Amino acid sequence: MITMEKTDYTMKASMLRDMEKGLSIEGRHLHGHLLDLAKELQIEAPLLEVIYRNLQVYEIMQQQL
Repeated sequence: MITMEKTDYTMKASMLRDMEKGLSIEGRHLHGHLLDLAKELQIEAPLLEVIYRNLQVYEIMQQQL
């Protein structure tokens, strides 16, 4: 927790940095895997589903460029 408190507000997740550069992301590997686990454990994860769908849209748009 101390490390997080010392973190500058400009810190960004690596996926966000990749998206800002127009690079590919690991949406399926990260968020898709978490959704698979939630399904396996019968846990509802509606927010995670929305995030994953948005990442899928990004990935589709990147493929069309």
